[in-house]
Amino acid sequence: MNYENWLNSNNAWFTSFLHLLVFVSLQFLVIEANCRSSLNNGLATFSIGKEAGKTDALYQFEEDSEEWKKIGSLGTTGIYSIAIDDEHFIIYAVDGGVLGSIDPVTARFTEIGSIGNGTGLSGNITINRIYGLTFEPFEKVLYATHRRDGVLDDLLVKIDPITGKIIKQQLQDENFNIVDYTLIESSIRATIFPPPPLTETTAILYDELTTELYCLQRSFGNIALCIINKLDGRLESVLLDLSLTEMFAIGSNNSNQLYSTTLRLDNTKEPSSLFNIIGSEGAYDFVQYLSENKPEREFTGIAFLKEPEKINNCEDDISINISSPQSAVVKAKKVIYSNATIKINTTYTAKEAVNLYNWFAVESDTNFSIEIAEACP
Repeated sequence: MNYENWLNSNNAWFTSFLHLLVFVSLQFLVIEANCRSSLNNGLATFSIGKEAGKTDALYQFEEDSEEWKKIGSLGTTGIYSIAIDDEHFIIYAVDGGVLGSIDPVTARFTEIGSIGNGTGLSGNITINRIYGLTFEPFEKVLYATHRRDGVLDDLLVKIDPITGKIIKQQLQDENFNIVDYTLIESSIRATIFPPPPLTETTAILYDELTTELYCLQRSFGNIALCIINKLDGRLESVLLDLSLTEMFAIGSNNSNQLYSTTLRLDNTKEPSSLFNIIGSEGAYDFVQYLSENKPEREFTGIAFLKEPEKINNCEDDISINISSPQSAVVKAKKVIYSNATIKINTTYTAKEAVNLYNWFAVESDTNFSIEIAEACP
């Protein structure tokens, strides 16, 4: 083979190799892009962030930057979990013993009502230390867990989201009595032997597909992902040993994938993290650090919106959080609050004010207008 034929042959091979390399690179970029944008399929994801000596704050995951942006401080100090009613886009939280709702745009915490007392196997107890919280969409109720000191098992209660009060006489104790609260049976699965009972329940999550109630239980650094019975708190199964991870909260996204936020690891000074839990495989994967530039911030609750945001015109106050409204005109009797990215030609009409927040943006070649007028009858 002469030099010219050799060069042509190798050029062809090298060109084919470059084409293959570009194809593989493009495929990798597509896969990476899909991974980056798949946290909740474009729908909103929220978390509660806490800093020592400061009030709780609401954070939202921003798909484009893959960062958690602070929406605002809540003015509370005792919120550990959040839950979402997808149908009405209401974010619920409990500050100590008071149920309230959180505005997804302003982060304003509005009290609904005090949970009150409940009677069960351990007598009459004031429910005022809520850690786990989840919304059950079929009964349209909230399940919550109350923390007890020492080695006592935590309690499971049901809360009326309209009044904020405990729902009486709907649970069952170990003697089959109808009660207001029930004891959550503790897991004994841990990485050390003999394991202590995991009496502290930091998070619960209602699974709409299986109707099961997930929970995270812990004690002395040992953590387990479990399923408990939502009628009597009985431990039905232990799915995964999560000891040494500092996992604290659980939530499921639009594709029913489980995620957990972790507390900060004091011994390594690592910040709070986000993990994907694959319960069926008995595994979990690191996703990201939640706040690398503020390692002292801890994320104690996570909730995923599972349905697109719905805008009902002519409400007193309208909060638009995720994206453009489907209609070209949004009307409020009083005020419109918006953090949205406007992608269609849109007019906001309100009687008193239209408040645009930090995330508000209008895409190019899109018409946008604001009218302060008598918008609704």
